[in-house]
Parts: sequence; structure tokens; C-alpha cells
Amino acid sequence: MLPEDPRSRYEPSDIESVEVTLLEHTKMGPGELNDVLTGAAHLGLRRARLRGTSPGHDDLAFALSIFTWWPFKPRPALVVEAQLVRGREPLFAGLGETFKFEMLDSVVPDETLAVTPDELYRRQQVSVQSFLHI
Repeated sequence: MLPEDPRSRYEPSDIESVEVTLLEHTKMGPGELNDVLTGAAHLGLRRARLRGTSPGHDDLAFALSIFTWWPFKPRPALVVEAQLVRGREPLFAGLGETFKFEMLDSVVPDETLAVTPDELYRRQQVSVQSFLHI
């Protein structure tokens, strides 16, 4: 049995609006965009399950915010952002083809997915270890 693409659990308009935003505000190529959207969709599904809601745009934006890909969120402390940028590529590489989320899941705890965007921002001002298992 093939793994399911987590993007299929969202309204197409949610995925499309996030894709357009990332294309307009980042320098991602098509392959990287596919991997990032797939990983964000997976994390967003986990977040929605924890909150007892249907997955949506806010869950995708939150997941992208964890790794500083969401352009409409305040930036974390510079040292934290540098660590995230260095560490995120291996976590997301290939996810758009493999749907193997074990490494990503081991780094992003449920506790982080359950906090508010404001609380995530506060933690991102402290250290990567305050919200990720790195």
C-alpha cells in the first residue's frame, strides 16, 4: 500500500494559496516547494488532530512558521533562524516523493504543534531546543 499524500486531506484552495505565497516570497524551486508543502501538510495534519479540528490554511501556515518559511510571521532570533535554515533541508528533502515523515516527526514534538502562534514566536526568541528536538 502506497503512503497517502497529506496534501490530499486539505481543501485544494488552502494548498494553492500557500503555494502561491511561497512562490511569491521565497526562492524555492519546484522540487523544494513540493517537499516543503508535503512536510508542512503532514505537520498541519498532526496539529489539526491534536486540536480536534479539520486541517486548514492556519495549520499549514503554523507548520511553515516553525521552520521560518511563512513570510507573514515575525522572524525568530537571528541565531535561532540560522539554526533552522541549516537544519530544515535534510528534514524536508524528498518528502514530496517518499512521504516518509519519521525524521521530521522525531524533531517536531506534539507540544510544539499544540501551542499558539504567539507562544511559538516566544519560544523562537529563546532557542531551537525550546520548541524542537534538535
